[in-house]
Amino acid sequence: MKHLTELLTYRALHFKLSSVTGGDLLLERAIEDEVTANDLRLKNVCAKLSVQLSDRIDNTVNILDISKRRFIEAAIIAALEEADRVMEEVNIFENLPPAGENE
Repeated sequence: MKHLTELLTYRALHFKLSSVTGGDLLLERAIEDEVTANDLRLKNVCAKLSVQLSDRIDNTVNILDISKRRFIEAAIIAALEEADRVMEEVNIFENLPPAGENE
């Protein structure tokens, strides 16, 4: 039964995300064209990573058959959402005077 559940989950997710991945292919092609990339208002975010981490990313995206851009974009979004949650939880601006008070 486990195999059936895995198969059904795979097919359901494939259907659910097929419209997203189709859009990804179009975006990837558009990014390759510098003029189109500028029109889309995209910005290159670059970071030097260890060889091991870079290889791990490459292996993961190859196994999952997704673009590196899509994978890294999703990871950055998840990290920013977690950072927002933590900053709100600890109330990082608690000790700062309210805006306009120093004017």
